[in-house]
Amino acid sequence: MWTPLRQEISQGDIFLSIPFPIIRFQEGDITITHQACPGMLVTYDCEYDKKNVPVALLAQVRLLDPMPDSVKGNIRADRIIRNFPLVLCAELEESFVEFGNVASVPKVLLQHLSENGKRIASLDDQSRLRLQDRVAAFIGLGRNEPQQPG
Repeated sequence: MWTPLRQEISQGDIFLSIPFPIIRFQEGDITITHQACPGMLVTYDCEYDKKNVPVALLAQVRLLDPMPDSVKGNIRADRIIRNFPLVLCAELEESFVEFGNVASVPKVLLQHLSENGKRIASLDDQSRLRLQDRVAAFIGLGRNEPQQPG
């Protein structure tokens, strides 16, 4: 699932300290705060590389541990379309990507995090294709044929 950190920031990279918005609406008032937590870059590389696109989309990475056992089993078995299970790596406890919680983040922040050791993992090519398929399925685009790496 993992490859050594790619030279360039790429789809499937995991960053620490991504500010995910928390929006509350109560009695007509809107309150917006944020929670800093790990996130996975889901923006395609071809979109990320465009100079005129100043932001990128990241999905929250959540720990599997606090989940009930039945949910853990479904996430591990890759049965929940809004989640993408992550195999353990040295920098990350057993986790999953939650596509239902996303943040639009300035690319300059990602560059800053990368330069300061806060980009901790990169997906390998086969896992990136699985990620692309899962994102497409989650937003309802689906593919006719699975892609092959290379």
